Amino acid sequence: MGFLSPTELERYAASDVHELESDFVQGAVTRGDDCFGIFHGKELAAYSWYSTQPTAAEDGLTVSCSKKYVYMYKAFTHPEYRGRRLYALGVEHAVREYLKLGFQGMICYVQPQNLASLKALRRLGCETFGIASYLRRTRWVHHSSGCHRVGFRVAKNDARPQALSNAQHPAPELQRTR
Repeated sequence: MGFLSPTELERYAASDVHELESDFVQGAVTRGDDCFGIFHGKELAAYSWYSTQPTAAEDGLTVSCSKKYVYMYKAFTHPEYRGRRLYALGVEHAVREYLKLGFQGMICYVQPQNLASLKALRRLGCETFGIASYLRRTRWVHHSSGCHRVGFRVAKNDARPQALSNAQHPAPELQRTR
C-alpha cells in the first residue's frame, strides 16, 4: 500500500483491467498528481488519484479547490476485490499522508447515485459541505454557498479562471475530511 511511481503506473496502464490509460497517467504525473494504491501481492487491487492542481473533469469542466485541501478523483477497485472496503482503506491512508504534509483534509465530489462511495466516505467521517449542479445542454453551472466556504471551484474550460461554478449532472455531493 502506498503511492505509486510513474514506472509502476505505466505498467498497470498497459493492462485493460485497471481502467488506466497511458495518456491519462502521463498527463496526471506531469501535473504532479499522485496515485495511492493497495496491492494484493503484485496485483493492484484498488487506487485513487489526488491533486493539488486544477484537474480536468467530464464535459469540459475543470475542478480546483483551496490549497489547504487535496482533491481526490478517479478511484477504482478491481472487480475481484470489490466489497472489501479497499476504497475506504486507501482513502484513509492517503489522507493521513497528506495531513502529515500540512493539508487540512480532502475534497471530492461524488455522484448522488454512487451510494457505495458515499457510504464509504461517510464511514470515514467525511461530511457534505455543498452541492453542485451542471446542465449539459445549456452548460449552466451552479454551486451552493458551502463550496465558497472551502474554496471549491469548478469552471467551464472556456470560462474565466476565477469563475466559481460546478461539477457534473446530476448534482454531485461534495465531501471533505474533518
